[in-house]
Amino acid sequence: ILIGILNARAPKDEVLAHDPSIKLINGEVPRREQINYCLARNSQQSAELVDFVDEDINNVMDLFKPLSTGTHGEAGIYSFTELQAIKPRVEGAINFLYRIVSFQ
Repeated sequence: ILIGILNARAPKDEVLAHDPSIKLINGEVPRREQINYCLARNSQQSAELVDFVDEDINNVMDLFKPLSTGTHGEAGIYSFTELQAIKPRVEGAINFLYRIVSFQ
């Protein structure tokens, strides 16, 4: 979901047009450059904010596996209370990223 949002709002061709000096990794624009592009479009560009958003995405992506395993596993390894604690964090990160990539 998070990567899909970034890819939709910061497509490779637009990011490269914004900064042709970006070095591609395996033919793709690095996620940090996509974040930087979105922040620049909103006049909020800063290295610290790029770091913060990228780390937030990393943290939430780490939660997706337990959330998926806990809801789709054979017996569900997480309690309902644990899943309730994970769910708002993931939803909050999706909403936060959407606000970052929504151009003003």
